[in-house]
Amino acid sequence: MTETVFELAVPQLQVNDDFAEIVEWIVPDEAKVSKGDTVCVLESAKAVYDIEAAHNGYLLHLVEEYEEVKVGAAIALIGSDLEETISKREQYFAHTSPAGKGKTPAALDFRATKKAAALAEKLRVDLSQISGKDIIREQDVRLFAAGDKFDKTISAAVEIEPVSSREPGFVSPDFLKLIENDPAFPNLTSELKIHLYRKFGANIGDNVRIGKGALILSRALRLEDEAEIGQDAFIKTDRFQLGRMSVIGKKANIATREVIIGDVLFSGENILIGGGNAFGPYAKLNMGDNCLISSDCILNTGEGITIGNEVGLSPNVQLYTHNHWQNVMKGYGAKHAPITIEDEVYITGGCILVPGVHIGTGATVLANSVVAASVEPLTIVSGIPAKVVGRTNTNLSFDQKERIARRLFQEMCETLKITGFDPAQVEFQPIYDDKKDSQSEVVLCLKAENLSDKLEKPVVFELIAQMVHGAQFRLSDEVRNFLRRRGIRFKPIYWRYNH
Repeated sequence: MTETVFELAVPQLQVNDDFAEIVEWIVPDEAKVSKGDTVCVLESAKAVYDIEAAHNGYLLHLVEEYEEVKVGAAIALIGSDLEETISKREQYFAHTSPAGKGKTPAALDFRATKKAAALAEKLRVDLSQISGKDIIREQDVRLFAAGDKFDKTISAAVEIEPVSSREPGFVSPDFLKLIENDPAFPNLTSELKIHLYRKFGANIGDNVRIGKGALILSRALRLEDEAEIGQDAFIKTDRFQLGRMSVIGKKANIATREVIIGDVLFSGENILIGGGNAFGPYAKLNMGDNCLISSDCILNTGEGITIGNEVGLSPNVQLYTHNHWQNVMKGYGAKHAPITIEDEVYITGGCILVPGVHIGTGATVLANSVVAASVEPLTIVSGIPAKVVGRTNTNLSFDQKERIARRLFQEMCETLKITGFDPAQVEFQPIYDDKKDSQSEVVLCLKAENLSDKLEKPVVFELIAQMVHGAQFRLSDEVRNFLRRRGIRFKPIYWRYNH
């Protein structure tokens, strides 16, 4: 190293400690630091420590969060000249990358950490296919290997395709201009508004409802069967698509380039989708099936938000894809980056997500947390900034699942009795065989066998496969709603509790 570029190494934290884990980078990559600034948090087998900068300059990360590092190994570089320090980091990666076939990362158009390169070799991932990253980290490889759906999350933001007059649901521009300037239009009946939208090009399915006072100004509009737009909602987009049985709540304010929402969304009141740079080239919300956006949530779509299936956002959750105000020429930071939330994530009330955050499958963010870094799958995070406080074990045995199911069944029977239903009409069987007669109207089971394609009764809920079979009715609705409130959502997903 030259005298202007210094290594920041893992100190000997405790006697007999050989490794430490990077819990959190406090200072972002390539940001300026001063001597004495806390730059990261390390955790050994015995304690958690703050690590301070020993020099002034630019901090360049060499390892990623949650990566184990040997005591004495370098975790960052600090240099007075940014370009020189970047060059030194490239040399470092070239020197420390594990031997393997083909070119080293430094010889290609990308750079990767040692763990990322090793994992890529193990999973047979071509690192050159992971675009949009200054440094490819282990998490990037893991996400890329998991499937095509992750391509969007690790690539640079993609510009939205312009609306075409030939695409389904294209609405007459003259009609949109007319209704935008007509104060009477929002107060027309749902039936009349739907008739007019259809007449001028919108694709609207059966049994759709548009509430009183609601106005949709979308150049391409597609509303699937049984979709609902709440009272006094305002929607202005280039492209708006709402899936089957999805509900936009009262007084929603949706103003951005593109919104694509899957089936069976429920949103509360006063949600805001848009905000700063809402009509920029990347401004969009893309959301999967069976999701929840609770009341008073804010989703800033300027750089793009991608949300998977079965994601729940509790009240007052805020997602921001930009963070700027102070002058970058004076050394302040400004960040513009998309947010990705994978399947089965639960973000509880009052949480804030900052630009560039990626929440892994099955993660849980506890109330009032500020998520300033990406969250690994199945982890539980909490705090300001959010840190890992636990992990969810989804690898349960059949016996463990049976114990959980029996406890749920007992609770459900008590609830049914209190609400005036006969719990004797519901039974639990670990494995239900349809060839054996059942006198019950509803059956809960972990697994079902020999089910008829034309089954009507009993209604059978398979808890592991999350499937429901049979002709649902009032009692089965109560059972399904009880289980929904325990996070068990069944397929087919097209169901509402209307009682």
